[in-house]
Amino acid sequence: MEKKNKKNKKSNERKSNILIVLLLLLVISIGFSALTANLSITGNTSISRNNWDVHFNNVQLSSGSASSTAPVLNANANEVTYSVTLANPGDYYEFTVDAVNAGSIDAMIDSFSNTGLTEAQQKYLQYTVTYSDGGAFANKQYLKHGVTETYKVRVSYKTDINPADLPQTNQTITLTFSVNYVQADSTAINR
Repeated sequence: MEKKNKKNKKSNERKSNILIVLLLLLVISIGFSALTANLSITGNTSISRNNWDVHFNNVQLSSGSASSTAPVLNANANEVTYSVTLANPGDYYEFTVDAVNAGSIDAMIDSFSNTGLTEAQQKYLQYTVTYSDGGAFANKQYLKHGVTETYKVRVSYKTDINPADLPQTNQTITLTFSVNYVQADSTAINR
């Protein structure tokens, strides 16, 4: 009889263990389904049309310039060319040109370059490019959309020169000024 009781006891323990495991699985399943959720986010985004349009416009020869030949814009309006003869000390050639941001994206100066005069030529010539108010160029300066800035280009034959520094032959000089604009970012500054 004792064997039978032991068998019944073991059988009952197995049944109760199986029942406990099944109850635990049921509780875990209910708990998991209670903790499970399906989330979704739905939205619409609209992107406006934008365009990049930074160019030169409105080239104006300054009065008093040594030549009456006005500078010329190229077909892409991104380059100005000119030719002038400065015959005497005090002569100068000067013009203004507008840098226009007609696009919808703010721009800023990424880099600029002002080249052309050798060390010897700098003794009798001066070549400057500034904003029309005399302000200097600096990297990261804004050219906000819808804004126009005017540049002033001036080549002048100095008056306070040493006669020994004057050129002995006619000189043809190629002068270059370039500004590279890029899309403005958080580092852009007002001028």
